[in-house]
Amino acid sequence: MESSAQVDALLHPKHDSTLAVDTSGKPAAVFDSSTFATSEPPKHIPKKATMRSLILPGWGQAYNRQYWKIPIVWGALAIPITTYIRNNSWYKDAANNYNTVYKLTQQGERDPSLVSAALAGSKDYQEYWNKLYALNSATAGTSFLSTVQSNRNFYRRNRDYSVLWLLILWGVNVADATVFGHLYNFDVGPNLSMKVSPTYLESVRGPGINMVFNLK
Repeated sequence: MESSAQVDALLHPKHDSTLAVDTSGKPAAVFDSSTFATSEPPKHIPKKATMRSLILPGWGQAYNRQYWKIPIVWGALAIPITTYIRNNSWYKDAANNYNTVYKLTQQGERDPSLVSAALAGSKDYQEYWNKLYALNSATAGTSFLSTVQSNRNFYRRNRDYSVLWLLILWGVNVADATVFGHLYNFDVGPNLSMKVSPTYLESVRGPGINMVFNLK
C-alpha cells in the first residue's frame, strides 16, 4: 500500500508539481512549481523617503534609487556649512578683540603698547590699531572700536544667514525625496508618448497633421 501511494504521488503530483526522471526513465524527484515562484518586490513607500531624507540628507534619494543626486545634495549643503564655520570664527575673533580694546581704552588705560600687545593674536587688527594710533592717538580707540563692531555685526549676520540657508536646502532635499518617492512607480515608458505625423485629410482634400497619444 505504501509503495502504490508513493507511485500515485509521483504520477499525480499536487500543487502543479513537475516530475523529473533519470536516464533510465525512473522518477527521480518532484519539484513543486511554488518553489520557483518569484516573490514580488517590496512596495515603495514615499513616507520612508521623506523620513530618511529628513534624518540624513541624501538617504531619501538613495531609497528612491537616485544615487546620482546624493553628491548634489551634500555639495549644496556644504556651502552654508562652510560659510557658517568661517563666519563664526571671524565673528568670535572680532568680538574678542572688541572686548579687549574696549577694556583697555574705555576704562582708563591709554598705553598704546599695551593695546598693541593685547592684539598680538590677531595680526590684522594689531596693524590696524597701530595705524590708527599713529594717525591720531586721541581718536584711535573710538575709531578702532567702531570698525571692529561693524565687522562683528557683519560676521554674525552672515553666520545667521548661513543657518537659514542650511535649513532651506535641507527642506528642499526632503521635498525632492518626497516628490520622487511618490513618482517612483509612475510609468514613464515609451508607450506614454505622443507621435505626430503628416496625413491626408479626405474632408478637406488636403494635407494635415495626425497626432496619436499612446496611453498605457
